[in-house]
Amino acid sequence: MDEGVYTFAHHQIGHKDTYVVSFMTGCIHNCLYCNNWTRFLKHEKFAGKHLPRVRYKSPERMIQELAAIKDYHNVRFFNIMDNDFFIRPLRQIQEFSRLYKQEIGIPFYVMGSPDTVSEAKIEALIDAGLVELNIGLQTIQRINAQMYNRSLGMDDEAILEMTKMVNKFVRMRKIDVFYDFIIFNAAMTRDDLLEMIQFIRRIPVPFDQVSHHLTLGPEVALYHKFKDEGMVLPRDLRKMYESNYHEFDLMEYRNFPNLYLNLIIEWMAGRHDEKEIGRLPKRPVDFLNTKSFKAIREINTEAANTMETIARSTDDIRDFLLHPTVESLFENNFDLMCAVNESLPEVLYSNQKNIGVYHD
Repeated sequence: MDEGVYTFAHHQIGHKDTYVVSFMTGCIHNCLYCNNWTRFLKHEKFAGKHLPRVRYKSPERMIQELAAIKDYHNVRFFNIMDNDFFIRPLRQIQEFSRLYKQEIGIPFYVMGSPDTVSEAKIEALIDAGLVELNIGLQTIQRINAQMYNRSLGMDDEAILEMTKMVNKFVRMRKIDVFYDFIIFNAAMTRDDLLEMIQFIRRIPVPFDQVSHHLTLGPEVALYHKFKDEGMVLPRDLRKMYESNYHEFDLMEYRNFPNLYLNLIIEWMAGRHDEKEIGRLPKRPVDFLNTKSFKAIREINTEAANTMETIARSTDDIRDFLLHPTVESLFENNFDLMCAVNESLPEVLYSNQKNIGVYHD
């Protein structure tokens, strides 16, 4: 395999012979959990107030570089990892799309934000070869704005309208869409997490939910905010400091606040459609036939019998898991949580599970 081209098991790299590239630095947002904002503030001290928040290359320069990469390597898919490709004006995206279709002509992936994507920009990129779109939603907008300083000028209803617009392209089988969410934030309350679960539930299917664990480096503003204001216990702050946002060991989170609700969102990661909610079957009665439920029965027959009765009287796996009796059974028996977590299938996204619209 050519140097620089590789296969890697990650939702953002779902195809063979993928090349990862970025054409921008910085970000228009100033999220308190993000290294981009921290680096900007650090560099601003030395460069002064004239330092640009974002820099990105012209459509012509991007195509020139992509063409050179394609000629040198055996590339069949481009992951364009700009923090937000859609901050570019529509005319630049249209010019990029025209040149990409003419000069490059292979499928690609980009990332955006709810407040920068638009129907016209998506249409132009799809015409050029876009097949995978990643949008960072993070959590409910109240928490985004108040805790993360991620003010989008949009409320949850407006963001849901954006997902409906994107869903039109998904249902036409033009693209797969991936929505990023942040979980395991010790400062989020039970009500916050319940609201987040219901928000995710309102996103039109199909889509892919990507759950990232809140990871706070020692210099990011949110780490200092939590530490200085005592918003979370030092034990939990250290856990978020030491975490890896893509890896998860349940044993290490045993005493984490609202563990069970965070765990439900963890289990929801993956493709959502008419039959599945990530790693879970959508219908509770189908959950009764899984390895997870068998594991529950092996640990506690009485709990399994109670859960089976509730499963047969509910229509959605989230209603089942949030049923007061089921929640109590899990929260009072850590082994049950471990049994389900260990026996669920691995997280698979649309571009890994169905190969999407691009076939290796």
